[in-house]
Amino acid sequence: MSVAFMAMVLAALVRSVGVTWLPSYWMELITLSGGLWVRAFALYLAQFSKMLVQPRVDGHPG
Repeated sequence: MSVAFMAMVLAALVRSVGVTWLPSYWMELITLSGGLWVRAFALYLAQFSKMLVQPRVDGHPG
């Protein structure tokens, strides 16, 4: 999961700091940021999808 967290932090840094420092590359940086964001959530989904679709262990609804 640390790779997913690092990708999310990098996405935020690229989107805010990168565009501020290199405004001429804003489209490339926004695209890179979006790719990092997708990667972070894909890794999260791969890690936790099984838990999210199974019934609860304690048997309670919801």
